Amino acid sequence: MDDEEYILLNLTYSEEEKEQISKFNKEHCDKAYDLLKYNRDKLLNDKEYEQLSVEKRIAFVQKVEEFREFCKLYPIVSKYIIAFGLFSKKAFIKYLNWKSQIRPSDKLRAKIVGNQREQEKFKNKYIYAIYIKFLYQSKVTHVSLSEINTMYIKTVEDLNKDIDDFFDLYEKEVEIQKKNEKFDST
Repeated sequence: MDDEEYILLNLTYSEEEKEQISKFNKEHCDKAYDLLKYNRDKLLNDKEYEQLSVEKRIAFVQKVEEFREFCKLYPIVSKYIIAFGLFSKKAFIKYLNWKSQIRPSDKLRAKIVGNQREQEKFKNKYIYAIYIKFLYQSKVTHVSLSEINTMYIKTVEDLNKDIDDFFDLYEKEVEIQKKNEKFDST
């Protein structure tokens, strides 16, 4: 992580705000546990669901009304719950606190404004991969910080590859559409 790319807000909370945050965290942890139980039960009791690929399982659960909003709010958390059956309350709360405080630095913000690809890469590096790092730290206690950071960097690279593939395809399709429009107008 490059501390010139982000800032952490130094937030202080009143007792009432701390109670609201605690309530929020509990509600969202409870929803994560509900998702974990739902996924486990579906895997054990629904042969069709069990046979689905990970991607199709994720897509299926994202359409379940009870979990739709949670999956939108926490795509990486829900993915790890559905794909691997992994969740840690400690990691999730640490992630929620991190997510509420992290912001791009002014220098980086100026660089990525109007650049959706780079904005997504910022999220990959400082939001999504951070959850996986926190989850890994909480689940695998016998590894060094070096191993954790190596896993974090690999996660960022994998997420960024997906983003690059998506935007490359998108840009290619935009070019095709422009050529078709130009052809149609002549």
